Amino acid sequence: MKYILTNRKYFKIGLFVVVGAVFLFGIFQYIGPSLRKYFAANPAVQITLTPTKANLKTNEEFQISMQIVDGNVSAIDLSLEYDSDKLAYSKEYEPTNSGFIPLDPDYFDTPWLETTTDTTTGKKKLRMVVLAKSDATKPTPTPPYAIQFGLRFKALTAGIATVKILPETKIAGQDGSGPATNFDFTPDLTTSVNISESNTCVCTNDLVSTDNCDTGFAPICSADNANQCACAEIVDFPTDTPTPTPTPATEVSETPTPTPTVVAGTVTPTSPITPPLTISPPSDLIADVKLNMKIRFQGVVTEPIDQFREQDVKVTFLSNDKQFKKEATVQFNADGGGIWIGSQELIGVPIGKSFSVLLKGPKHLQKKICESDPKEPIPGGYICKTGNITLTEGDNDFDFSDVVNLAGDIPIQNGIVDSMDIIFIRQNFGSQDSEKLSKGDLNMDGIIDTQDYSLVIAALAFKYDDN
Repeated sequence: MKYILTNRKYFKIGLFVVVGAVFLFGIFQYIGPSLRKYFAANPAVQITLTPTKANLKTNEEFQISMQIVDGNVSAIDLSLEYDSDKLAYSKEYEPTNSGFIPLDPDYFDTPWLETTTDTTTGKKKLRMVVLAKSDATKPTPTPPYAIQFGLRFKALTAGIATVKILPETKIAGQDGSGPATNFDFTPDLTTSVNISESNTCVCTNDLVSTDNCDTGFAPICSADNANQCACAEIVDFPTDTPTPTPTPATEVSETPTPTPTVVAGTVTPTSPITPPLTISPPSDLIADVKLNMKIRFQGVVTEPIDQFREQDVKVTFLSNDKQFKKEATVQFNADGGGIWIGSQELIGVPIGKSFSVLLKGPKHLQKKICESDPKEPIPGGYICKTGNITLTEGDNDFDFSDVVNLAGDIPIQNGIVDSMDIIFIRQNFGSQDSEKLSKGDLNMDGIIDTQDYSLVIAALAFKYDDN
C-alpha cells in the first residue's frame, strides 16, 4: 500500500512537470517574436578612419579623419589608442588648443572631455566626449546621415604608427527618426601612417644655405619664417630656352691698334680694346607697357565647360619699394589645354624698378609671383618674397602657367580656405545648377563632386592668400 501511494505521488509530480513544460512552450511561442525584437542588436553605423597623409616626416602635423555614416549622432564617447613613441595628440604639445576639428563647426559643441593617459602596454589612450548642439542651434540632419571630424596629431619618430578605436567607445543618437539608441560598430578599427626622418635645410633671406634634402627633393623657403624651409619633391616641367634680350650699350671709341713691330722674330702684342659698358634703364624712366600673361588654375587640365571659358582674375603689379601699385580685373580666356591667356595695359610705369605680381582667381587663393617664368616643384610649392620681374616699354610676355593657382576660396572670398568653403561643396554634391557651379565647381567640368572636394582639401595645406 505504501508503495502504491509513493508511485501516485511521483506520478502527480511528473504530470505537473509535463503540463508546466507545455504551458511554458506555448507562452514562449506566443511572445517569442517580441522577446527576439527586444533583445535584438542595436542599429549599426559605419565608421572609417583615414589619415590626411599616409606618409609623413618627423615633426609634421596631420589629421586622422573619422567619419560616421547611417546614424543621426547626438553624442560620442570616443576612446582611441595610439603609439605614444611615434605620435603625440595635439593636447600633449598645445594644452590650450583642442585637437578636435569638426567638418561642420555648427554641429558639435566644444569637447566636454579631452584627455590622454598612459596605458600598461606602452601606448597612450585618448578619451574624448563630444555632444551635438541643441536642436535649436545645430543643422537639421537629413538622410543619408553622415558626420565627419578630424583629430590633430604630430609625428614624433620614424616607423609605422597605428591608431585604433577601442571597444569601450560609445555612440548615441537616433536610428532615422526613431527613438534614442546606442549604435553598434565594428570594434578595433585601425589605421596607420608611415613616418620617416625629416630632412633639414636652412633659409636666409630667401636663399637656401644648407641643403640636406634627399635625391629627387629640393628645399623651399617657408612663407611664414624666413629662416626655415622644407624639402619638397621635384617635378620636372618642360622648359624653353629663353631668347637673350640685347642690352643697350654706350658707344665707346676704340683705341687705334698700334702697328706691330717685328724685332728678331718676335711680335709686339696689340693694346686691348676697352669692352662696352652695360647700362640699366634709369629707375625714374616712365613708359607704357602691355602685359601678356599665361596662367593655370588648379585641377583644370582640359577644356572647361562654356560657362568657365572666360575667367576674371584680379591682377596686382607691385614694385619692391611699394611706390608703384596697379590693380585691375583682367579677363583670361581658356586656350583648350588648361591654360588661360590674358592681357593688361599699364600707363606710366617706372620700368627701371623690379616688380612682383599677385594673381587672385574667382574661387582661388591669391598667388604671389616674383619671376617672369617661374617654376614650382609641387602644386602650391612656389613661394617667393622679393620681386625680380622687370618691364620694358611695349609688350612684355610672362608665362606663369607652371605655377598653379590653388582653388578653394570660393565667393564670397575672404582670403582663406575654411570650413564654409568645404561645407558648401559637400552640401552640393551632384549639383549642376549654374549659380552653384560658379562657386563650387573648382575643376570647371560642369558638376560639383568629389574631385572638387579633393581640390579644396588639398588647398587646406596652404590655406591663406599670398601677400
